[in-house]
Amino acid sequence: MIYQADFDKFRVTVEIKNDLIRRCQVSYIENSAGENRSQFPDIPDLLKKEIESYFRGKDIYFDSVNLDFSTITEFQKDVYSALRKIPFGKTITYKELAVLSGHHKAQRAVGRALSLNPFLLFVP
Repeated sequence: MIYQADFDKFRVTVEIKNDLIRRCQVSYIENSAGENRSQFPDIPDLLKKEIESYFRGKDIYFDSVNLDFSTITEFQKDVYSALRKIPFGKTITYKELAVLSGHHKAQRAVGRALSLNPFLLFVP
């Protein structure tokens, strides 16, 4: 099932299958009137509240989110799992993330994994 909601100038699209998030996409809406139009009628309430809170600027970790890792590589899984442990608002380098994920010399591959991230909102 695919769910969509607009928050100010952003559109969030979430695909959920078997209670797992398969992908999440955030796109910029060029000609938005700046309105919030939620079209998440059947999405789990906790997830809906967390997404809405995130777009209101709250520190959200999306702990309730279950991600579908079945379509990604073990390397990507290591990188995304390490990335989820970084506190909200903190930035680190690809090299630091490579070390955290257990792949000490793979900073370029870490950058590539992040560019392919299907869980953009939940694994920023």
